Amino acid sequence: MTRRQRSARTSIASSSHDTHSENASETEQDADLISGLSVSHDFTKLIPILNEFAKPFEYVRIGYQYAIEVGSDLAEAKLNDEVEEMEGVLKDIIELEAAFKIEKDAIEKIRSRLQSSENIGNIYDLYEMETDHARKRYEAIPGDQKYAANEEYVTFQEKIWEIRNPDVPMPSVNQQDDDIMIGGEKISLRCPITQTLYSQPVSSTSCKHSYSKDAILQMLRTHNGSVVCPIPGCDKIVVEAELRLNKSLARMVARRQHDSDEEDEDEYMSLR
Repeated sequence: MTRRQRSARTSIASSSHDTHSENASETEQDADLISGLSVSHDFTKLIPILNEFAKPFEYVRIGYQYAIEVGSDLAEAKLNDEVEEMEGVLKDIIELEAAFKIEKDAIEKIRSRLQSSENIGNIYDLYEMETDHARKRYEAIPGDQKYAANEEYVTFQEKIWEIRNPDVPMPSVNQQDDDIMIGGEKISLRCPITQTLYSQPVSSTSCKHSYSKDAILQMLRTHNGSVVCPIPGCDKIVVEAELRLNKSLARMVARRQHDSDEEDEDEYMSLR
């Protein structure tokens, strides 16, 4: 393993550990502040807490970048055990990001309700309830499913596949289906709104679900700019500002369309 690889791996582990430790301490401080708000109900005091999440989310972004780069280097060097270990690090980062997001979303919900002068009783109890329910919902999602829904994890798998299988596209679950396998999980390439192949796929930063860009924007226009995620069982609110282009999904769709075109051409030639 090169010095750069060792350094990068150490950086990921260190950043993840330090961020987790810092977040645990900050969470205790935040809990004290939220508990104090049960008396004052001053929503402006929650704004500094929300701003503090910028740093851990930046650690997560850097961690993703390192994991993908180092994983690719390890695959090039045919260090398969280390690639698997790096995949485990990537999964840890995904879990860490989810934990940060659960806490941030809970505080944001409380801030919004306080700002609208809603009587919500004991704020700390509400915070505990919101985070507890969100954690249970997240933990109920099968591991492969939540990882396969993460764009960085998909990118990691794509790069490893391309290095190990040059010029060979990632296999579909079934050549007749618009699905692929990512980390053992079947991923549909069809938009949940149009039920056709994704067109300019975008993903919500709120729930990580994806949609064809024009389809979700049309839904938002007809629902005054916000709509409950159309994925059954998801209660997250989707807004245009939280939509991001999903480049990994777009590449998968392009490959699937390319495969389909080749199949059509082969079928045409066989009929001549």
